Amino acid sequence: CNNSNQICLIAAHPQRAEFLYPSPSSSHTPSKAEQPKTPTTNGTQPPTPPSEANHYRPFLTLQQTLLTSLTHLLSTHPASTAAQTPSIALSGALTLALTHHNRLHTLQSKTPSTSSTSTSTHPTNPPSSPLRTRILLISLTGSLSSQYIPLTNTIFACQRLQIPISVAKLSGDAAFLEQACDSTRGTYLNIKHPKGMLQYLMMAFLSEGLSSNSGGGGGGKGEERGEG
Repeated sequence: CNNSNQICLIAAHPQRAEFLYPSPSSSHTPSKAEQPKTPTTNGTQPPTPPSEANHYRPFLTLQQTLLTSLTHLLSTHPASTAAQTPSIALSGALTLALTHHNRLHTLQSKTPSTSSTSTSTHPTNPPSSPLRTRILLISLTGSLSSQYIPLTNTIFACQRLQIPISVAKLSGDAAFLEQACDSTRGTYLNIKHPKGMLQYLMMAFLSEGLSSNSGGGGGGKGEERGEG
């Protein structure tokens, strides 16, 4: 685990694309229906569950924010309205991901670094490592023909920025996404047993990041085999 690593989660909904983590804005306060129901005694707030005390704090914050954002998204865009739209806002989600990358890149460029003319042998502010961004799509969608032009534009942008797009396909026809992986040197994996999702993410896509950081070439595709 590297403390300098950051993650951004974006949902591609049939009607819109939305940040799940970090929270799109601090102005949204979860309603009573969105907040988890916890029993109380005599009107007092119960103590923090012991399970939370054993969590790594950044992971716990991510989990709580993600669940709150998902609950808000699903409550404002129910399945009945989503079924009326045959496609999802995938091009919008990729655009949000590129916007987030650009914001981080701008912040990093404004961060003061150690001067190369410094005479100190032990600089107090070592130069930060270059920003490396990767995009992972967990795909449940089918045809994306209606978004061919905007998706092509975002893929070209990822090529220019050297941002690999990787895909974990759970269902649907993702031939266009497979081409996106090939164009950006990402990894394409057809997952037939979603119960082992965590293992696939750690073994296939985590190793992809390690190889890219060490200078190795990315890219590849795979078919999940074996019995789940």
